[in-house]
Amino acid sequence: MQSDPTDPFPSVQAFAMELEAYLASRVVTSYERGTLPTLQEWASRNRALTRTLALATLLAVLFLAAFQASREKAGMLTRARAGDRLLSEIPNATADDLAELRLWREEARRLLSQGRKATPETASGCSRIRS
Repeated sequence: MQSDPTDPFPSVQAFAMELEAYLASRVVTSYERGTLPTLQEWASRNRALTRTLALATLLAVLFLAAFQASREKAGMLTRARAGDRLLSEIPNATADDLAELRLWREEARRLLSQGRKATPETASGCSRIRS
């Protein structure tokens, strides 16, 4: 008796191995599947590792967000200090210029205390006086 040339399994043992892989939710070779179903099956077999990786990813994202926020806050503090220095370093500033700079500085501090960034409109007063 001759085997069927369209049969994907050359022997009964190959079919048995494929059936065992299917029942164990492992990758089977009789048909192609995409990356997502293969990944889903791997995640269902390795639940503890999947949860650990998900938690590590979440913690890394939160850490990076907190780090970025602290860098932005430090930058805002540096700019506020530069505004303070600018007040003392402008020899020919008029009283109106100094008043405008004080308002800009107070606005920057208010935004900083609220955790917001200074807008270009807020900072434009300082660059106009500087030039």
